[in-house]
Amino acid sequence: MQTSVPLRLLIIDDSRDDTLLMARALRQGGFDVSFQQVFTREAMETALNEDWDIILSDYSIPEFCGLEALRILNAKEGDIPFIIISGVIDEERAVAAMKAGARDYIRKSDLKRLAPAVERELRESGKRRALRKRYQGFAKLGQSLSSATSPQEAARIITTVADELFGWDSCFIDLYAHGREKCYQVFAVDTFDDERREVSAEGWALDPTPLREEVLACGPRLILRSEPAFEHKNLRPFGDKNRPSASILIVLVRNGTQVLGFFSIQSYSPNAYNQEDLDTLQALADYCGGAFERIRLQKEILEISSREQRRLGQLLHDGICQHLAGISFLTEILGDKLEEKQAPEAADSRKICNLIDDALIQTRGIARGLFPVQLEENGLVSALQELIFNSESLFKIRCTFRCKEPVLLRDNALAEHLYYIAHESLMNAVKHGAAKHISISLEPGEKHNTLSVRDDGVGMHAQNGNGNENRSGKGMGLHIMNYRAQMIGAKLTIEAQQNNGTLVTCLFPKK
Repeated sequence: MQTSVPLRLLIIDDSRDDTLLMARALRQGGFDVSFQQVFTREAMETALNEDWDIILSDYSIPEFCGLEALRILNAKEGDIPFIIISGVIDEERAVAAMKAGARDYIRKSDLKRLAPAVERELRESGKRRALRKRYQGFAKLGQSLSSATSPQEAARIITTVADELFGWDSCFIDLYAHGREKCYQVFAVDTFDDERREVSAEGWALDPTPLREEVLACGPRLILRSEPAFEHKNLRPFGDKNRPSASILIVLVRNGTQVLGFFSIQSYSPNAYNQEDLDTLQALADYCGGAFERIRLQKEILEISSREQRRLGQLLHDGICQHLAGISFLTEILGDKLEEKQAPEAADSRKICNLIDDALIQTRGIARGLFPVQLEENGLVSALQELIFNSESLFKIRCTFRCKEPVLLRDNALAEHLYYIAHESLMNAVKHGAAKHISISLEPGEKHNTLSVRDDGVGMHAQNGNGNENRSGKGMGLHIMNYRAQMIGAKLTIEAQQNNGTLVTCLFPKK
């Protein structure tokens, strides 16, 4: 016996008998009906505070009418199907009701049409809700992806939206390397005992499976299996290998025509997805392809910037510094010779030698700021100490460093990002803030460590003499600082202090 479809029904009619006839017609049509009858404006407005699947309304009610009821519903900005049911309604009024938003009109003498009309409107209403939900999902995706700074972060955002749209028990996102024809796992999740867990990769640079090669050649695939079983020749099991998926969607992650990877959601329930879901998931993946490409380019630009800084630092250290040292040595020899001859130019020679030595010290300081050798040799603390020492010598300001307890970082990339955040903060304070005192501190915490840079300059909101707004938070350096913080999962805040000056705080996770 076929199961009745639950139906919450609001009926706007002053006739109890007609109301019962409508409910009976729907029950005979296969609906499990629960209804409420109202016939005044106030009662309808109160009833609309509840959830209804559909509204049936008489066209003409004493002191109330179907068109007014429709206007009240439209003002609520809901999407409840509204059907006019009337004993007598001419064509002109029926057309007016349809233009106002009614989905259909049915005569009370023709209630055999009621159940099919309700079934149709419920189906169409479900499609409209699904479209709105997908539109909202895409809007949410766009907002969230704009701040993603790693493929893993982007993958979590994408799979969360896919879960809200379709639901899934397991999923994966792999990137694909053209030329090498290899797959690299970015993110994978499976369900174990009703609990979702991230699944680690079982290898790096894996060959694409036959199914993925088929998707590359022919496009996205929908796989529905009545008796789930692992097809080892086509699929690469991951997660719980004793529990194969019954429903699988697998699509390409693309940026334009370039294939960047694969995105798959899977369910242990049979027939969980359909062709429309596959098309929507492919559109979702295409929408995300640009984010993956942006993240790749941003990372590449940052790496290029870091490599260029190292290159310049090494050129200064190995090139100009060595030339200055040689000139200083020759100038000192010249001074000795002039002193032996008791030439009056000997004193000038000594002054030139001292100026060259100062230039050498400053150049070495700049070189070490661009290429922090101590960072690789002795860790972040030593690199920050050297930064403070060189900045005092170079800029003739007071710089202090405080680190009461050791902060050990095993991740050299994390230490490098933190160093450059401190370096950029210090340079901003000197160049744009005209600071006379700068302090850097590194403090451990239970879950997070804190790097802070405080100065006594003019503050964040002042402009420099050229009218530039670098201290207002719009400079490229500040954008790069924020990006570096996002890369390491840190929270960066920049605050103007009450008595001038700026405080830069970077709260970063322990690793």
